[in-house]
Amino acid sequence: MATVGKRINWEEIKARIAEVERVIQGGESRADRDELLARRAKRYRRVEEEQAVDTVELVVFRRRGNAYAVSLEALEEIRLARTFTPLPGISPVIPGIINVRGHIVAMHDLASFSAERAELPQVMWAVIGRAGDTRIALVADEVDGVVRPTEEAIRPVPLSLEAREGCFRGVLDDGTIVLDIDGLARSEEFFLA
Repeated sequence: MATVGKRINWEEIKARIAEVERVIQGGESRADRDELLARRAKRYRRVEEEQAVDTVELVVFRRRGNAYAVSLEALEEIRLARTFTPLPGISPVIPGIINVRGHIVAMHDLASFSAERAELPQVMWAVIGRAGDTRIALVADEVDGVVRPTEEAIRPVPLSLEAREGCFRGVLDDGTIVLDIDGLARSEEFFLA
């Protein structure tokens, strides 16, 4: 099967056919065979190195027009928050709790964490992540899906978020903020804001 955009090197193919014919006819020495195997190993290793690009799978969701992403590895589940229980008199960052299979999990609103108090959406998603034994449910207006950027595509946190740098892993080229669930779970500000 030819690869689109690559030119066929007929000389290389002819040389490989000649090598195979020589092997079939038994006209090669052990040194020739070892050298041939070494060249093949080098060629295949080069192909593997070209294909081995570190990517990370991220689930992208939106809250108040901002895009956020969570590592698929840290994600426990995504569900509609139909039975959300508000908590009066507490920080707007934690507008309430949700029951997740018998466990009470605090809902956290990233919009209120990064700005002023934000209105909760009519239809609310809970993006539930886990950091050790701690579960965190993040309020989402909508869930976009999974993206697979390379590790290099995640740029450092901008200066405007640097004060809360431990909560964020970085930013993608399109402006999506990549969250660090472990960092959020360790952040007193996130739980006590």
